Amino acid sequence: MGAPGRLTAHSIAAAALTVAESGPLTMRAVAQALGCDPMALYRHFPNRAALVDAVTDLALADVEVPTEGRWDDRIVELHARVRAAVLRRPGLAAEYVARPPLGEHAGRVTKALALALREVGASKRQIVGALQVLQGYLGANIVQAVAPQDQARRAAEVGEALGPTAARHLLVNGSEELLRFGVRLIARGAVT
Repeated sequence: MGAPGRLTAHSIAAAALTVAESGPLTMRAVAQALGCDPMALYRHFPNRAALVDAVTDLALADVEVPTEGRWDDRIVELHARVRAAVLRRPGLAAEYVARPPLGEHAGRVTKALALALREVGASKRQIVGALQVLQGYLGANIVQAVAPQDQARRAAEVGEALGPTAARHLLVNGSEELLRFGVRLIARGAVT
């Protein structure tokens, strides 16, 4: 086992992020990846929730905030980038949805979203409401994207039940295409 004295909160969070790329995020799996006893992690994080908070925020570290384009295009693109960052770590998806990050990297993303909404005259109430609804929508899309069932097959079944006209326009649950459509719809609706 590794020397617990060499552990830092950042090294533990980084190892947890790697663990989440291939499986569920457990204290035991993180400790195993670090070569230490699971109890050593608690010297840096008081509980699993604190580690999850650090890891979900760290997952957003490499998300670039778009600075060019229309306000709604930037919001859509930023949500697609956050989705991609979370989906690169499937073991983190449920954690991200259950405990949206609040750290430095999430703050940067949230500020960019709020600025884009403010740019078109959204009130503070509209901004906060839009951020909450967008986070919920993003979470639902992420959960659907990692769901074990065949979303494309299910979309075809739903399309068949709705008829050929609807089927031509039906988007697959959990797809990036549906995320982009819904985020734009929510963002524009928030400022009307």
